Amino acid sequence: MNYLKLKKLVAVIFFLCVFISFLSPITDADFPWHLKTGEYVYQHGEIPKTDPFSLISTGDIRERFILSCYWLGQLIFYGIYNLIGPLGIVMLRSLLFTGIIVILWSAMKNTPLLLKIGALYITAMLFSVYLGDRPQLFSFFFAIAVIALLENYKKTSSKKYLIFLPLLMLFWANVHGGFIFGIVVIAIFCLSETVKHFFLKKSIVSLDKERLLLLVAIGFISIIASYINPNTYQAITLTIEAQGDPLFKVIKEYFSPYDETRGPFASRYNFIYWSIMGYSLVLLALNLRRLDLTHLGLIFFTLYISLSAIRFVPFFVMTGLFISAQYRVNIINPDRHAIFNKLKLPVTILSLFLVLLWCGSLVHSMPRISSLNRIPETRLYPEGAVRFLLKNIDGGRIFCSYNTGSYLLWRLYPRFRTFIDTRGINYKAAYEADAISHAERWEGDGNSFVDALNTIMPVDAGSIEIDYSGKRTAAPLEKERWINLLDKYGIDIIVHEASNFYTGRIFPLILRLIKDNHWRLVYSDGRALIFVRDTPGFRELISQYEIAKEKIYDQIGIENSVMLGRQHSHIYSSLAFALLMKGGSDETAETYIKHALSLNQKDLLASYLEAFLKIKKAERASSGE
Repeated sequence: MNYLKLKKLVAVIFFLCVFISFLSPITDADFPWHLKTGEYVYQHGEIPKTDPFSLISTGDIRERFILSCYWLGQLIFYGIYNLIGPLGIVMLRSLLFTGIIVILWSAMKNTPLLLKIGALYITAMLFSVYLGDRPQLFSFFFAIAVIALLENYKKTSSKKYLIFLPLLMLFWANVHGGFIFGIVVIAIFCLSETVKHFFLKKSIVSLDKERLLLLVAIGFISIIASYINPNTYQAITLTIEAQGDPLFKVIKEYFSPYDETRGPFASRYNFIYWSIMGYSLVLLALNLRRLDLTHLGLIFFTLYISLSAIRFVPFFVMTGLFISAQYRVNIINPDRHAIFNKLKLPVTILSLFLVLLWCGSLVHSMPRISSLNRIPETRLYPEGAVRFLLKNIDGGRIFCSYNTGSYLLWRLYPRFRTFIDTRGINYKAAYEADAISHAERWEGDGNSFVDALNTIMPVDAGSIEIDYSGKRTAAPLEKERWINLLDKYGIDIIVHEASNFYTGRIFPLILRLIKDNHWRLVYSDGRALIFVRDTPGFRELISQYEIAKEKIYDQIGIENSVMLGRQHSHIYSSLAFALLMKGGSDETAETYIKHALSLNQKDLLASYLEAFLKIKKAERASSGE
């Protein structure tokens, strides 16, 4: 086998490895509501104008925008899911990411083989963080596709690269708000090439007049085509405005990559981003004198957005690798050194060996097809709780957590309506949901957690007081705020986890429900708790399924034990709390408390439990034990 055939074989096996590496079960919190909206559009033949799924619908412009800006992507998801099942969605995801790698591989044709494999391997690793099955997947693929089409036209003058650009932008604008990236890229190409033609023509290579006019004309048509969507020009303004949404400040994917390098949020994937950034920028700096103006604009634009939020990191990684591949450094240019030519075949054989090793590892660890063709039961997807509700309750109004709302919406509509979900479709609902989950006694209550603890902790030998800086912003109500809100919206079912999915922090609502006799615990499975109001309509259900609320401490322990090893202090303080409430070992609890405080000295629960143990020891000493 000659060198070129061997090189093609390496590429094919590498692409196969990339495809396999992205095969994993669906676990994204947003996927269910995208699927449900696609189902609604298919069944009703129209995009919903008001939110049909939740308890609160205002019909305002933000709500209409979120319901309509992904409609085509959601319809594709539903069509594939309906025809093939979850496996179809998994295959679509793998195809889109593999397509990105193929485009980058093609762009890096002049990059030494081992370097190219290494760069694209870690790029695939980075993309593994972005496996959420959402319409955003299309934006990742279309972003690099648009850059590749425009760059190839710039190089070859072939009109075939521009023919499909308007259709691509039309499709993209109805799939995901990321089409704005495409508009900016087209604008950068058109503006930069115009500047080069009229002002820098003598010093650098630029498009001739005819080619420039065609680029500008097709670019303009493509941008206009993107306005053909349910929100027209407002799709752009509303997407940009959404980036400043205060709700996003607490969502990890909107953190800056710089924030990701610190504390418990640091990860190897984030350092891959910084490494690719360094590689791309150094390579471009070494070619600064011949750096193309268009390339410079693309790099600055994608670098800026990637530094603003983690969710935009892939756009810079793709662009940085694509653009830097257009330049070569003499010291790694094989054509300039005879020794490199002699090493081509051995290096290709080594590359084949390494790729085959990766392939073998992936095939060995690859999930079974059966597991890919089902939605796994997780804390984000509480299927056990869903089955319980569908079997035992005809319908109702559910309060749930932000992260499980999407799955509950998908599985329970139209029999049940949920209060909140990951769409963040209603500011008011989001803030009120937060007030309920944190069991606020009044608006702005900053001490609800300690108050909830004080209602259940058995402290007989003293009292625990917490000095905090929060101030009461409203007079106490006859009923506490969280109770008023549940009454206001007629909520009769609570489906909620005991502690936060990611940090392990116990929800004050769950602590308050332990002593609240108006709510009865009827289900607990280590993933979700179900409470129902103690009303005549639920009396039979309660008599059949009521569980002692002490079971909640087991739930807290189960939820947090699976997160041991993570660097979040609340995981360990929550485990200590569950252990103490179950009458477990004080010494073990104290170990958890100390570890929690070593991670975060401001961990409120750990400090509270530390004081609790001191009081408990003092009580024992005074009684002579």
